[in-house]
Amino acid sequence: MIGETFLVLILSTPCPVGDRPRSKKVWHQTITMMKNAYPKLGLARLCRLFGVTRQAYYQYCWHMSDIGTEAHIVLNLVNAIRKDQPKLGTRKLLSIIQNDLIEHQIKMGRDALFDLLASHNMLVRRRKRTPQTTFSKHWYRKYDNLLKDFICSGPHQLWVSDITYISTGDDYVYLALI
Repeated sequence: MIGETFLVLILSTPCPVGDRPRSKKVWHQTITMMKNAYPKLGLARLCRLFGVTRQAYYQYCWHMSDIGTEAHIVLNLVNAIRKDQPKLGTRKLLSIIQNDLIEHQIKMGRDALFDLLASHNMLVRRRKRTPQTTFSKHWYRKYDNLLKDFICSGPHQLWVSDITYISTGDDYVYLALI
């Protein structure tokens, strides 16, 4: 009862149309929610509460419907390509589907495609590459260990060297030992 009285009080005070809220999504969702909660209140009165016209409300509805349709078309195109090439990145995807986007009269750039794929968890994750220091299964000639049974009897009789990688956070450096 108190909530309805408060709502009627708010709805009776006019709001100038020029004072628009900062986020379109918030006012549209709130008007839709209030329209469902209070079906007897007219849409014009609810829109006036937020300082928008009924035309702006309906244009936003149609705009969101168009965006949803475009997103559905783009996601179908991406899924069709990713069936054959599941690890194909977003930039290459955009260049491949560009002609289809023009055919469907959809204007979508790289950043919008990244945002769309990210919102649907369809971005390809980059593999973190770690250097492989030893690869013993190569096809080159492998030499026998000549020092297997060697016994050192003094200094400077045997010299051994090795090279390895050391991680320095984001990068790697070489370490050569003799």
